[in-house]
Amino acid sequence: MENFDNITIQELREAEGFRTKIIVSENSPLSVWYGNIQDKKLIDLHDADIAKLIRQNLNILYVIPQAIKRLQGNPVSGKRYEGELLFSLLEVDAEFWKANLEISSLVMKFLEQLHNNEVKFPNDFEWGDSEQEQEFYLKVEEILLFLRSI
Repeated sequence: MENFDNITIQELREAEGFRTKIIVSENSPLSVWYGNIQDKKLIDLHDADIAKLIRQNLNILYVIPQAIKRLQGNPVSGKRYEGELLFSLLEVDAEFWKANLEISSLVMKFLEQLHNNEVKFPNDFEWGDSEQEQEFYLKVEEILLFLRSI
């Protein structure tokens, strides 16, 4: 799979066929945010930005592989809540997964490793309680089951 780490969001948009410059609506926080990240390289975005791009279905062909790279180092990455980046994958439409089997396979492989406790968590990470850990793994199973059903 090709590496898009050093490509800007604007360059990703152009690769997807969008040639016009983004018009930012100051009344829309989402529009302002997306306008602000246009000149940033994918590798330089925060994990929360990657999660938001996925939830908004923006540039996901390029963003999901970046998310998996990041999740391999920290499967509970998130700004708003632990697991935010991982759980953003639940927002991706089934049609995308069907049309992009290589990415689907990459995500399933990671999820299976995570489910089988083959992925390391950050050294300083601790679950708040067993219920939080259980909820996390239930969500992992939910994503896995969804992808397997496609």
